[in-house]
Amino acid sequence: MPPLPSDHLADPFAEPATTISNGTAELLCLISGLVLIALVWWLISRRGTGAKAGRPGPLERHDPTDPWAPIPTATMESDANTALVAADDALKTSEQELAFATAQYGTEATGEFGAALDASRADIMEAFRLKQLLDDDVPDDEPTKRDWFRQIIERCGAADRRLDTQVEAFDRLRDMESKVEPMIESLSARRAAAVDRLAVIDATYRKLVDSYASSALLPISHSATQFEERIKFADRSLAYAKASLASGNRPVAALGVRAAEEALGQMDMLLDGVDNLAASLQTASASVQSTLGQIESDVAAGKAAVATAGVGSTSSSAGTVDLAATVAGAEQIATAVRAEMAAPQPDPFAALRRLEAANVRLSAALANIRDAATRAERARQMLETALPAARAEVSAAANFITTRRGAIGSAARTRLAEAQRQLDQAMTRSGTDPVDALSNAQQAESMAAQASRLANDDVNRWSQPQAFGGAMGGFGGAVLGGILLDSMTSGGRGGGFSTGFGWGGMIPGSFGGPGTRVRVRF
Repeated sequence: MPPLPSDHLADPFAEPATTISNGTAELLCLISGLVLIALVWWLISRRGTGAKAGRPGPLERHDPTDPWAPIPTATMESDANTALVAADDALKTSEQELAFATAQYGTEATGEFGAALDASRADIMEAFRLKQLLDDDVPDDEPTKRDWFRQIIERCGAADRRLDTQVEAFDRLRDMESKVEPMIESLSARRAAAVDRLAVIDATYRKLVDSYASSALLPISHSATQFEERIKFADRSLAYAKASLASGNRPVAALGVRAAEEALGQMDMLLDGVDNLAASLQTASASVQSTLGQIESDVAAGKAAVATAGVGSTSSSAGTVDLAATVAGAEQIATAVRAEMAAPQPDPFAALRRLEAANVRLSAALANIRDAATRAERARQMLETALPAARAEVSAAANFITTRRGAIGSAARTRLAEAQRQLDQAMTRSGTDPVDALSNAQQAESMAAQASRLANDDVNRWSQPQAFGGAMGGFGGAVLGGILLDSMTSGGRGGGFSTGFGWGGMIPGSFGGPGTRVRVRF
C-alpha cells in the first residue's frame, strides 16, 4: 500500500482556532490513538493477506541490489515452469534434428552440435532437478524457493542461448532447400516402410489391449490414433513439398520436407513404443515370478527367525514383533499378486513395483540376521529385475512425452527427468554399491510411472481446435507432437507466416533454442 499523505495522519477531529477544554482534549487523544491502532492492525492484516496469496508484501525483505527482488514469487514460479517446458521442447526438437543430420553426414560433421546439445541437456536436467526439489514433500522457505526458481530460469536461458549460437551453422550443414528432391524420394520410401510396419504393429497393439490392464498400457495410450495422425500429416507435408517445388518455391518445399521428416520420425517412435512395451510387459511378467520366489524364500527365513527368537528381552521381543508383521505383510502381498497375475488383464508393472517394495522392507527387517556380504548379494539379486524394469518404464514414459509434447506440462517432464537421473545413478552404482543402486532403480521406476500418469492426464485435458480434425490431414496430431509450432508466439520472424497450404501461423521446428527453433529462411 502506498504511504498515506501527511494530512491523513493529522487529527481528523481537530478544529483550527478553537479552544478545547482539557477533558475534551484527553477524549480526542484517546479516540485518535484508537484510530491509529486500527490503522496499524489493518496494514498488518493486508500484508498477511498478500503473503497468503503468494505475493510478496510491500515490506518483504529482499536485497535491494537483487534484480529479481521486485518480481513476485508466484510470477517467478510461473516463469520457471514456462521456461522448463520451452527449453525441454527445444531440446527434444534439436535432438531429433541432430539425429537426422548425423544419419546423413556422420558424427564428425555434427560433433560441435552434439557437444552444444549435451551441455544444454546438462543445464536443463539440473533445472529439472531443482524443480523436483520444489515439488517434493519437503517444505521449502520463501528465500529457497525464489533462489531455485531463479536458477531454473537462468539455466534454461543458458541452454537456450547455447543452442541458438549453433543454428546458422546447422542450417548451412543441412541446406535442405538444395536437397528437396532426393529428400522427397527418401521420405516417400520411409513412409511406405512405416505403413507396411504399421499393419504388424497394429496386431501387436490389439493383442496388448486384450491381454493387459489399461494402467499397464498408459505409455501407448491412444497410439493407434496417433499412428494415423502422423501418416496423414506426412502425406500432407510431402504433397506440400512436391506442389511448391513444381511452382518453383523451394523454401516452402523445404518446410514441407522438414515437417514430413519429423512426422515420420515420430511414427517410428510410436511403432517402436508398442514393440518395446510388448517386450517389457513380458519381461515384467517373468520378473514378477522370480521376485515372488525371492519373497517366498525370505518369508520362510523370516518365519524361522521369528520362531527361533520367541519372546525374549523387551528389545528383542519388539524386534521379533516387527519382523513378524513385516513377514506377514510380504506374504499377503505375494498372495494378492499371484491372484492378480492369474486374472484376466493384469498389470505386471504395478505388480512388480508392489513386490519390490515388499521385498525391500522384508530385506531390511532381516538385516539383523544377515551379514553385510549377504545383504549386498541379496540387493544384487533384486537389482537384476529392478534395473530392466526401471529402464523399460523410463523409456516408455520418454517415448510418450516426446511424441505428445505439445500437451505435456512441467510436472510430467520433471518426474521423467528425475526418473532418468535416478536410473543413471543406479547404473553407475550397480557394480560397486548394489544396495544404493537398488534404491535408485526403484525410485526411477516409481518416478517414470508418475510421469506416465501425469502426461496421460495432460493429453486427456488437451483439447485441439475443431479445425484440427481429420479433414486437416493430421494437423492436430502434428501440433500435439510438437512438430508444428506457432511462429507468432515461438520466436519465429514474420509473425502469422502462411505457407499457403493451411498451416496458418504454424511451421515445423528445427535445431535451436525457443527463440530460434521456429524460423523461416526466406
